[in-house]
Amino acid sequence: MSFTQVFNTQFEEHIRVAQATMQQLEAPFNSFLQACVKALVEDGKKMLIFGNGGSAVDAAHLAGEFIGRFDASVLEKYNM
Repeated sequence: MSFTQVFNTQFEEHIRVAQATMQQLEAPFNSFLQACVKALVEDGKKMLIFGNGGSAVDAAHLAGEFIGRFDASVLEKYNM
């Protein structure tokens, strides 16, 4: 098998796994987001985001996205 074939085979497998994962997680992720929006917007709750090490950086980035880019019109767009 050539390097090109190995490269293509590996990428095709990655794409297959990513697509299968996306299909499996779509419904639960949508439910999670709806619950978060309800808790934050409708119920006035707080969201705690935390991590340790690299996860702390991810948590800080996510919190920044919520604070800096949140726009209520997005909720209207998706009927939330």
